[in-house]
Amino acid sequence: NLISPPIIQNSFNTVEYILLRGANLNLSATSSSIQILASDRVTVLITIPNNQIQINANETELVFFYNFYNFPEGRYFIKLISGVKTYITTIDLSIVQSIENIDTSAITWNINPVIDADTTHRTSTANGASFSITNPTGSNSISSFLGVKSSELFAGGDDFYLEIELNFSQLQVISGSGSTNLSYLGLGYSSSLNNNIINSLTNISYRSNGVNSIFLFNNGSSTRPETSSGVAVTVIFIKTGNLFRTIFDGVQTSKTLANNSGYSLFFNFCREPNYRVIQGIVSKAFKLN
Repeated sequence: NLISPPIIQNSFNTVEYILLRGANLNLSATSSSIQILASDRVTVLITIPNNQIQINANETELVFFYNFYNFPEGRYFIKLISGVKTYITTIDLSIVQSIENIDTSAITWNINPVIDADTTHRTSTANGASFSITNPTGSNSISSFLGVKSSELFAGGDDFYLEIELNFSQLQVISGSGSTNLSYLGLGYSSSLNNNIINSLTNISYRSNGVNSIFLFNNGSSTRPETSSGVAVTVIFIKTGNLFRTIFDGVQTSKTLANNSGYSLFFNFCREPNYRVIQGIVSKAFKLN
């Protein structure tokens, strides 16, 4: 359910290490292989030698290495073979020639708190690549959001890769319990205002349920079961043309959005009876040239 990194540059004459994360990755010791397939998910281009593959003890992570120097640009898929069993990844591996890194330290943010009289605010900050947001508290409301918007990260027509590391703290209980409305973190048009409207068009979301639990979603698709403690996750947004892919918590979703618009990060945190702190960092951001 994860290929990391999902994008490799072919301009360096050196080996690249690819991490696969999933379940039951303990390949057969006597009859196994890893193949790189063309975009048709059928044609075998290369087979990774077994001595370039390593599997961790709990069988959930597999690492292989290969030198992709001058490998043709494009989208590829990985096929795992273990005895008579085979599996072809649904997440692709992209090969590009060059990238253009974004200066994440130059990101600026606008925080627009809800102004309802019954809302309590706690400290929320955002500076450069990092942010620490505390959801507003008060009576659970679907229309009262704390809005956070970044400066424009990518211009119209840019293809890009964006990776954000998130940490959701445990819920700090101050009043009652029960299911809350969704809060959203994602990408939207830079021309959109930072207001109480949910402007993240491709996003992940979460809601609290009970006192300390949390549910996570990728564009509406549930990811892991209810989690009853703090959780650290990574979300990846990849844009090629007008196709936006969101990879989060083992789930990949796709959306079609405008290719002629700039994009910013938009977060909308709903008002809840209790509060939690959502800390994050834009760990990777680059344009695909």
